Amino acid sequence: MNHTLLSLIISAGSLFFIGASCQEKNSPETPNQPVVEVPVTEPEETNGLNGKQIIVCANSMVYYGGFVQKGEQGLADPGMLSRLLKAKGYDCKVIDCTQGGHHLYDYTASGCKTEGSDCIVGVDLLKGIDLSSFDYVILSESGNNNSNFLSDARAIYKRFTDVNPNVKKVYINHIYSVYKKHAKILDALKTLHDEDGVTIINCGQLGYDIYTGAVKVPGGSLSYSDRYTFCNHNGSDTYHPNPLMGYIMTQMVYSALTGDSADYADYSSLIKGCKFAAGSTSYDSYYSTYYTTPAALPFMNVIDNDAEMKGIQQLIPTYIDKY
Repeated sequence: MNHTLLSLIISAGSLFFIGASCQEKNSPETPNQPVVEVPVTEPEETNGLNGKQIIVCANSMVYYGGFVQKGEQGLADPGMLSRLLKAKGYDCKVIDCTQGGHHLYDYTASGCKTEGSDCIVGVDLLKGIDLSSFDYVILSESGNNNSNFLSDARAIYKRFTDVNPNVKKVYINHIYSVYKKHAKILDALKTLHDEDGVTIINCGQLGYDIYTGAVKVPGGSLSYSDRYTFCNHNGSDTYHPNPLMGYIMTQMVYSALTGDSADYADYSSLIKGCKFAAGSTSYDSYYSTYYTTPAALPFMNVIDNDAEMKGIQQLIPTYIDKY
């Protein structure tokens, strides 16, 4: 019996369909069918992040979970975002300018206002850095319900847009601002997005919605009861993001910057290969170090559950620009 097969031939920028016959052995061939011309759509540029530079101006609310690895400010970062980008084939650079215990107003041109081990009050935290060289600027506020949040964020973004009008602006809304209901921040997210073109990474809202039951993890089977699946529980530190929250933050930023799916099969190796907290804590020692009070659902139980993680990955894109 004869079966029809359509063969696709690309020639001189056009597509041609040619009818042919695929027959059993020793069957006679049939004549070629008339040629029909079909226009070609050029493929979109791939690896659009190649050669780009990304700067992160934030604090421990992003580096504790490994999104960036705390270290020397102003240098190329080896943290989770850099590792994921490299694993996905992107050749770009992440510059870490995070400062523990600091706030967004410390990154304004007026200089740092917070005393810290890595800086001096009054010094510009971005001094000596070529702000025009960045294609993406990522900000995140501290655990402070800053009454001047909107103006501070705009002032920092302006430092970059003044020297590179094409720079893309990103804001990470961490879980502490969500469960503490920091209205000065939460109420400004829509304004930042609608009026200033800022991409909102609402990873904090996703973690909050999961543990409060506002959203169910597709295909998941684990029971969440409190924030400690996503945050530390070590004495007074009940707020810093753990490696699971760090991964959600990283994957959400990655998907927002690239447009790629959040479905990443090798998430476990990615997370477990990072350093956390002050930059020296391994994945294997994190729980014993930052959980003096045991979690009802330890973050490792989620990370080691493939179905649970795949469900969380499905939710991640839905919290980009959600506010």
